Amino acid sequence: MKSLPLILSAAVALGLGGAAHATPREVTHYLAQAGEVATAELAAAGVDAGRGLRVKARVNSDGRLTGARVVTSSGSLETDQKATQALRRLKVATPPNILIGAEVVVAVAQAPIETAKAN
Repeated sequence: MKSLPLILSAAVALGLGGAAHATPREVTHYLAQAGEVATAELAAAGVDAGRGLRVKARVNSDGRLTGARVVTSSGSLETDQKATQALRRLKVATPPNILIGAEVVVAVAQAPIETAKAN
């Protein structure tokens, strides 16, 4: 099984529209790109999802995550620490305006390799 992070944003779910200056396609593309980068960072850090792991953080204007904190533990303090450290190192391209300052959740879950390849 392969660990597969999924990144969801409360700001996107709320549909902040208007002043957001980003299309849903741009946001979806950015989140997919961030998911790929997060997958690589978490794998390089040796993060094993265990029973599941959820980390919340805010998106900075430079594409970094700040304030990463575990909201659902993997069951292993070491894994939780590795994940938060890896996500603090995460650097993605400049995010769409709607995501700057938004809180995101990185959910790391076990997924079959076939599912991971399809994404």
